[in-house]
Amino acid sequence: MYIFLFAGQPVPVMNKGVFWGGLCCYLLAFLLVLNYAFDFSSPVVAPYLLAKKYYSTSLSDDEGGPGGDRYYFDLIHPDSMATPASWVAVSQQTYYQYRDSWQYKKISIGMEEFILMDKKQTSAFNRQYYFLLLKIIGSSYEKEMTEREYARFEKGDTFYVEQHNGLLGVKWLTYR
Repeated sequence: MYIFLFAGQPVPVMNKGVFWGGLCCYLLAFLLVLNYAFDFSSPVVAPYLLAKKYYSTSLSDDEGGPGGDRYYFDLIHPDSMATPASWVAVSQQTYYQYRDSWQYKKISIGMEEFILMDKKQTSAFNRQYYFLLLKIIGSSYEKEMTEREYARFEKGDTFYVEQHNGLLGVKWLTYR
Protein backbone atom coordinates (compact mmCIF):
# COMPACT_ATOMS: atom_id res chain seq x y z
CA MET A 1 0.00 0.00 0.00
CA TYR A 2 2.87 2.35 0.77
CA ILE A 3 4.34 1.87 -2.71
CA PHE A 4 0.94 2.41 -4.32
CA LEU A 5 0.20 5.60 -2.37
CA PHE A 6 3.54 7.32 -2.01
CA ALA A 7 6.25 5.82 -4.21
CA GLY A 8 6.77 4.26 -7.58
CA GLN A 9 4.39 3.26 -10.31
CA PRO A 10 1.14 1.57 -9.44
CA VAL A 11 0.36 -1.94 -10.59
CA PRO A 12 -1.31 -1.63 -14.05
CA VAL A 13 -4.55 -3.33 -12.96
CA MET A 14 -4.70 -1.46 -9.68
CA ASN A 15 -6.13 2.03 -9.66
CA LYS A 16 -7.24 4.19 -6.77
CA GLY A 17 -10.92 3.22 -7.18
CA VAL A 18 -10.13 -0.48 -6.85
CA PHE A 19 -7.82 0.19 -3.92
CA TRP A 20 -10.30 2.32 -1.94
CA GLY A 21 -13.18 -0.07 -2.75
CA GLY A 22 -11.18 -3.02 -1.43
CA LEU A 23 -10.12 -1.08 1.64
CA CYS A 24 -13.76 -0.15 2.39
CA CYS A 25 -14.80 -3.82 2.15
CA TYR A 26 -12.18 -4.78 4.73
CA LEU A 27 -13.13 -1.83 6.92
CA LEU A 28 -16.82 -2.79 6.81
CA ALA A 29 -16.04 -6.38 7.79
CA PHE A 30 -13.88 -5.11 10.66
CA LEU A 31 -16.68 -2.84 11.93
CA LEU A 32 -19.20 -5.69 11.81
CA VAL A 33 -16.84 -7.90 13.82
CA LEU A 34 -16.47 -5.11 16.40
CA ASN A 35 -20.26 -4.69 16.50
CA TYR A 36 -20.71 -8.42 17.23
CA ALA A 37 -17.72 -9.10 19.48
CA PHE A 38 -18.12 -6.20 21.91
CA ASP A 39 -21.90 -6.16 22.29
CA PHE A 40 -22.43 -6.68 26.00
CA SER A 41 -26.06 -5.55 26.08
CA SER A 42 -28.75 -8.06 26.96
CA PRO A 43 -30.80 -9.25 23.97
CA VAL A 44 -34.56 -8.91 23.67
CA VAL A 45 -35.94 -12.46 23.79
CA ALA A 46 -39.33 -13.28 22.26
CA PRO A 47 -40.82 -16.80 22.55
CA TYR A 48 -42.72 -18.29 19.60
CA LEU A 49 -44.64 -21.52 19.23
CA LEU A 50 -43.41 -23.71 16.39
CA ALA A 51 -46.80 -24.45 14.85
CA LYS A 52 -45.63 -26.33 11.79
CA LYS A 53 -42.40 -27.33 10.09
CA TYR A 54 -42.04 -28.49 6.52
CA TYR A 55 -39.63 -28.51 3.63
CA SER A 56 -39.89 -28.24 -0.12
CA THR A 57 -37.60 -29.54 -2.81
CA SER A 58 -36.98 -27.78 -6.10
CA LEU A 59 -34.93 -28.78 -9.10
CA SER A 60 -33.76 -25.20 -9.80
CA ASP A 61 -33.81 -21.89 -8.01
CA ASP A 62 -35.07 -18.51 -9.28
CA GLU A 63 -31.80 -17.73 -11.09
CA GLY A 64 -31.74 -21.07 -12.92
CA GLY A 65 -29.08 -22.66 -10.72
CA PRO A 66 -29.42 -26.05 -9.09
CA GLY A 67 -32.19 -26.12 -6.51
CA GLY A 68 -32.34 -28.10 -3.35
CA ASP A 69 -34.26 -28.46 -0.13
CA ARG A 70 -35.67 -25.40 1.61
CA TYR A 71 -36.75 -25.69 5.24
CA TYR A 72 -39.54 -23.62 6.82
CA PHE A 73 -41.06 -22.98 10.23
CA ASP A 74 -44.47 -21.45 10.87
CA LEU A 75 -44.11 -19.43 14.07
CA ILE A 76 -46.85 -17.94 16.26
CA HIS A 77 -46.30 -15.54 19.14
CA PRO A 78 -48.08 -16.82 22.31
CA ASP A 79 -49.99 -13.52 22.64
CA SER A 80 -51.50 -14.14 19.18
CA MET A 81 -53.24 -17.36 20.21
CA ALA A 82 -56.83 -16.68 21.28
CA THR A 83 -57.85 -20.23 22.27
CA PRO A 84 -56.20 -23.66 22.34
CA ALA A 85 -56.25 -25.63 19.09
CA SER A 86 -59.30 -27.84 18.57
CA TRP A 87 -60.49 -30.38 16.01
CA VAL A 88 -63.31 -29.11 13.79
CA ALA A 89 -65.37 -31.26 11.40
CA VAL A 90 -65.28 -29.97 7.81
CA SER A 91 -66.90 -31.01 4.57
CA GLN A 92 -65.19 -33.22 2.01
CA GLN A 93 -64.99 -30.29 -0.41
CA THR A 94 -63.22 -28.08 2.18
CA TYR A 95 -60.89 -30.91 3.13
CA TYR A 96 -59.76 -31.48 -0.46
CA GLN A 97 -59.49 -27.75 -1.10
CA TYR A 98 -56.95 -27.44 1.74
CA ARG A 99 -55.29 -30.86 1.43
CA ASP A 100 -51.86 -29.33 0.66
CA SER A 101 -51.58 -27.86 4.14
CA TRP A 102 -48.08 -26.51 3.54
CA GLN A 103 -49.56 -24.21 0.90
CA TYR A 104 -52.63 -23.11 2.88
CA LYS A 105 -51.79 -21.84 6.32
CA LYS A 106 -54.66 -19.56 7.25
CA ILE A 107 -58.37 -20.20 6.96
CA SER A 108 -61.09 -17.61 7.48
CA ILE A 109 -64.35 -18.96 8.85
CA GLY A 110 -66.90 -16.22 9.24
CA MET A 111 -65.15 -13.21 10.75
CA GLU A 112 -62.48 -15.24 12.53
CA GLU A 113 -59.04 -16.29 11.30
CA PHE A 114 -57.53 -19.69 12.05
CA ILE A 115 -54.24 -21.42 11.34
CA LEU A 116 -54.50 -24.94 9.90
CA MET A 117 -52.29 -26.98 12.21
CA ASP A 118 -53.15 -30.51 11.08
CA LYS A 119 -55.79 -32.56 9.27
CA LYS A 120 -57.14 -36.09 9.48
CA GLN A 121 -59.84 -38.33 8.06
CA THR A 122 -61.56 -41.34 9.53
CA SER A 123 -61.84 -44.81 8.04
CA ALA A 124 -63.35 -45.41 4.59
CA PHE A 125 -66.61 -46.93 5.90
CA ASN A 126 -67.89 -43.79 7.64
CA ARG A 127 -65.56 -41.09 6.32
CA GLN A 128 -65.37 -37.83 8.28
CA TYR A 129 -62.90 -35.00 7.76
CA TYR A 130 -61.33 -32.89 10.49
CA PHE A 131 -59.00 -29.89 10.72
CA LEU A 132 -56.99 -28.95 13.80
CA LEU A 133 -57.55 -25.20 13.91
CA LEU A 134 -55.89 -22.60 16.11
CA LYS A 135 -57.68 -19.27 16.42
CA ILE A 136 -55.28 -16.33 16.21
CA ILE A 137 -55.79 -12.66 16.98
CA GLY A 138 -52.32 -11.46 16.04
CA SER A 139 -49.78 -12.29 13.42
CA SER A 140 -47.92 -15.42 12.51
CA TYR A 141 -45.05 -15.72 10.10
CA GLU A 142 -43.03 -18.16 8.09
CA LYS A 143 -39.27 -18.34 8.64
CA GLU A 144 -36.82 -20.07 6.33
CA MET A 145 -34.28 -22.06 8.32
CA THR A 146 -31.14 -24.07 7.73
CA GLU A 147 -31.18 -27.87 7.66
CA ARG A 148 -29.41 -28.03 11.02
CA GLU A 149 -31.99 -25.79 12.72
CA TYR A 150 -34.81 -27.71 11.04
CA ALA A 151 -33.56 -31.00 12.50
CA ARG A 152 -33.05 -29.46 15.94
CA PHE A 153 -36.63 -28.30 16.58
CA GLU A 154 -39.92 -30.22 16.54
CA LYS A 155 -43.52 -29.16 16.11
CA GLY A 156 -44.85 -27.74 19.38
CA ASP A 157 -41.46 -26.60 20.68
CA THR A 158 -40.90 -23.11 22.00
CA PHE A 159 -38.66 -21.24 19.60
CA TYR A 160 -36.84 -18.24 21.06
CA VAL A 161 -35.85 -15.33 18.85
CA GLU A 162 -33.17 -13.10 20.38
CA GLN A 163 -32.64 -9.62 18.95
CA HIS A 164 -29.20 -8.20 19.71
CA ASN A 165 -28.58 -4.44 19.46
CA GLY A 166 -24.86 -4.52 18.69
CA LEU A 167 -22.14 -2.15 19.86
CA LEU A 168 -22.52 0.15 16.84
CA GLY A 169 -26.30 -0.23 16.55
CA VAL A 170 -26.35 -2.86 13.78
CA LYS A 171 -28.96 -5.40 14.96
CA TRP A 172 -28.94 -9.17 14.33
CA LEU A 173 -31.04 -12.17 15.34
CA THR A 174 -30.14 -15.50 16.91
CA TYR A 175 -32.38 -18.50 17.54
CA ARG A 176 -32.50 -21.07 20.34
